[in-house]
Amino acid sequence: MTTLKHCYPTRCTTLKLPPGLGDYLRGGIALAHHALERGWGFELDFSGHPIGKFLDPTASAEASQAPIDEFFDERASLVYGWMDRLQEGQVGRTCTNLLPHESRITPRVREAMQANLRLNPAILATAQDTKSAIAGDQPMAVLHVRVADADFRSLQTTQPALCAAIESRVLPTWGRRVAVLSNNPGLRAALCERYGFRLIEAEAVHLGACDVNDQAVRDTLVDFALICSASQVFSHSAYGWKSGFSYWASAIHGIQFDSLRAEHTEVTPVWKQRLKTALWSLESR
Repeated sequence: MTTLKHCYPTRCTTLKLPPGLGDYLRGGIALAHHALERGWGFELDFSGHPIGKFLDPTASAEASQAPIDEFFDERASLVYGWMDRLQEGQVGRTCTNLLPHESRITPRVREAMQANLRLNPAILATAQDTKSAIAGDQPMAVLHVRVADADFRSLQTTQPALCAAIESRVLPTWGRRVAVLSNNPGLRAALCERYGFRLIEAEAVHLGACDVNDQAVRDTLVDFALICSASQVFSHSAYGWKSGFSYWASAIHGIQFDSLRAEHTEVTPVWKQRLKTALWSLESR
């Protein structure tokens, strides 16, 4: 049987930086649909990536030094021709950020993606403990605020439009039963302080940047597990598109996803303010 492996590399030959987890997962969904249609085997392969350390050992792929064929961005659709050339019994190793049509996210595709991305018991237990601390035995929502990659460490101030979206769309239904996630710790702390949400101390990172420490990878995967356990996900991205990290996690698990269209947060470089006086002021400017 032909097997299609979607590998997550730590270096790419056609991109400066490997894709983030969201872009990797969207490519995985597209490949899973194609593999299932053809009756092929399908695997997500994290054996060469730090994520692999935090997966259920029974779901981990065997490491291989075989080359990985890359299909990103404007070349992404070329992966179809590459798949057409695979021979019976061959193992095809590729990585792509091919964007699937939403109709491709079928129950079988969801099942295949979930089966290949099983986090280890320690990650799941941490996420469950966090969820219980936030919502008890009640359902929980996630609020995911994505800042630009260059602003991970910048001090952030919330904007009125973002706060208005939270106050009109999140709080009326969920109150304080909200897990606030962000790749900027200052912005996360500011939102928790303003609305009385429980602060989750974590260091979220771009998982395509493989020079990060294991704790940061672990924290990011706990965030991922929280999204996958939520009943509703609200997301705001500083970019002009949805955050792939929260959107594709929601899609894989069939969770309601709502995009909060708000203005960009204001960025103040950390070296321009003393941390003591920059407690992420929440006042309008």
